Amino acid sequence: SGADVTYEKEEAFKDHEYVFPNVSDGTYRITYTVCDTRGNGLDSSKTYEIAVGDTTPPKMTFPDNFVEKTYEIGKTESIKIDLGEIAFKDAGVDALAEGTFSYKPTVKLYNNSTNAYVDPSSNEGLVYYFPLDNVGSYTLTIEVQDAVGNTARQTFDFEVVSRTSDTAMTYEIIGTILIVISVLVLAGVIIYFIVSKVKLDKELKK
Repeated sequence: SGADVTYEKEEAFKDHEYVFPNVSDGTYRITYTVCDTRGNGLDSSKTYEIAVGDTTPPKMTFPDNFVEKTYEIGKTESIKIDLGEIAFKDAGVDALAEGTFSYKPTVKLYNNSTNAYVDPSSNEGLVYYFPLDNVGSYTLTIEVQDAVGNTARQTFDFEVVSRTSDTAMTYEIIGTILIVISVLVLAGVIIYFIVSKVKLDKELKK
């Protein structure tokens, strides 16, 4: 990270020692290139990556069922995201409580079906409410960054469905019940006629 820094050491090359200035935390890439005075060997190089200071992103731990897999329009008007339910850790510190993050965690909800972000209907401190007005596939992204720029990100995918399937199932159940009732009524009518016929035959025989 940061700008490239190049040091050319001709006179002191015999010391084989390079001193770089103090740099901020992050991952740096050092490339060694060897060539003669005519430039031969410029394609001969070796690159190393060096971690300086804190290069570990924060850690987020979520409770079970933090986000459901499916929500129903009409049954759920909005989804509640409470950042207070998440355990944030940065280098073993309760980062959210200690204020070691450079900013508060961000929360974004994206509707993959309409290719648009969903604005929260309200935000009360660490609690966000997002309306669920449209059927579709959604992705919730929670991101947090520590003081040196290390970023942690967690995504949750879920579906918002209509209650059409439930209504269809209800109609199917009602239809089945009506068919059963009709069969029972028809059976009763048939039995009635059979009994009546038997009684009539007995009366005629007398």
